[in-house]
Amino acid sequence: AWSLTAITGVGGSETMGGATLYFPPTTAGYRISSAITITASSLIMQGGPAKIIIDAGATAFTAAGSPDQSPMIVQDLHFAGGATAINTGTNAVNRPLIADRCKFINQTGAGIQLGVSLIAATIKECTFAGCHYGVYLSGSSTDMTLIDHNIFIYNNDYDIYVGSAA
Repeated sequence: AWSLTAITGVGGSETMGGATLYFPPTTAGYRISSAITITASSLIMQGGPAKIIIDAGATAFTAAGSPDQSPMIVQDLHFAGGATAINTGTNAVNRPLIADRCKFINQTGAGIQLGVSLIAATIKECTFAGCHYGVYLSGSSTDMTLIDHNIFIYNNDYDIYVGSAA
C-alpha cells in the first residue's frame, strides 16, 4: 500500500480557491497510520475510486477550521478499518463537510464523526458497514446536517447517533 504520511502539508492556494487531492485507483490502496489534519482553505479529496486503509486505532482525516468557511469535500473514497475515517473534531470547525459516494467499512469508532461546532454537513450516497457508529453527530452539528440516500449495513451500535454537546 502507498503511504500518505507525506501528504500532511497539503494546503490551499488562495488564488486557486483551495486544493484538490486526487487518489488514483490502485489495487494496493493507500495506508494511513496516523491522522492527517486538513488545513486547506478549501479542499476536495477525490478518488478514482480509491481505497484508504486506516491502521487500527487511527483516524484518517481530521478537519481544522477554515477562515472563509470553505467546504471540505470527500468524494469516491473507500475507507477500510481504523477508528474513524473523517472527524471534524471537537473544536470550532467553521467549515461545511460534504461526503459523496464514499464507503466506510469496519471503523471501530465512526465512519464520520461531526464535531460540536460544525456549520453544516451533507452526507449522500455513502455506504456504512460494520462501523461502531455510521454517522456520529454531537451538539450543534445536528442542526444543519443532511443525510440522504445512504446505505447502513450491520453497524455495531447505531447507524446514526445524535448526541448532545454536554
